[in-house]
Amino acid sequence: MADMSESLALPPSRGLPSNERPLAAPANEERSIGAYLQSVRRLSEEQLAQIGEHQRKTGLRFGEAAVALKMVSEGEVLWALSKQFAYPMADAREPICQELVVATDPMSQASEVFRDLRSQLIMGVLNPRSAKRALAVLGAESGAGCSFFAANLALSFSQMGARTLLIDANLRRPRIHKMLRVDPDRGLTAILAGRTGLRPERPLKSFPALHALSAGIVPPNPLELLQSVTMDAVINEALAQYDFVIVDTPAHELGADARVVAAKSGAALLVGRKGMTPKPALKALVQAIGRDPVAVAGLVMNDA
Repeated sequence: MADMSESLALPPSRGLPSNERPLAAPANEERSIGAYLQSVRRLSEEQLAQIGEHQRKTGLRFGEAAVALKMVSEGEVLWALSKQFAYPMADAREPICQELVVATDPMSQASEVFRDLRSQLIMGVLNPRSAKRALAVLGAESGAGCSFFAANLALSFSQMGARTLLIDANLRRPRIHKMLRVDPDRGLTAILAGRTGLRPERPLKSFPALHALSAGIVPPNPLELLQSVTMDAVINEALAQYDFVIVDTPAHELGADARVVAAKSGAALLVGRKGMTPKPALKALVQAIGRDPVAVAGLVMNDA
């Protein structure tokens, strides 16, 4: 099994301040970082010239020079860069969970870890030249950080412009609806109960390629619902409509749900947390998954 262990520290968000509202740029405006910063701060031509002069004298990048002169903030420069290179980044005017580091701070070390993991997955179990699979994210015990990993992985895939669906299949202790602020009642359980079809939400305006399906109302029979042929149909329909499908699951200690979802998804990423997840629990999860027809991507240790 590949070892994808990384240390993930959660840095504070450095996004665009909530009281700053970028102005609509003129249709013919040059797409330079200065033009985007001008739309945020109403910088004059004289100020832009001062920044350019400071850039030439110091050898700094334009954005760094603007920050050094205290004409803009570091967060505003990051926002401008994300617009200049068409790279999705959360707009701080939009309420967003700070756990979604790929959205709130895409230039951080933590976000880079998710991008690296995304690359490994695309070259491995999610290789487009292989049979198409969904990726189930599994943890041995509660608190490993599966929802955190699933949500940020889904965001990282959507940043490439790939249509990505995040499914919350944790029908015991769901969290995705809280992280992405999607409808907690109109979700997976409603589909599995035959009350509706697959109608995911687009939770973040700044990430148009990301769609999410909440777990729905917590049912009394989660395992039976997940084992149904309807769950197979949900996965197959999702794979037909989206480039990548990421599935969050409940902890293995809570039952066989995660194994069932992984088998239906076709691929699995195992998650543990340093100092919290016991080695015997991880070993038991690895052995259990090994008995199923699942392509295991590897094991990631949170807080390693």
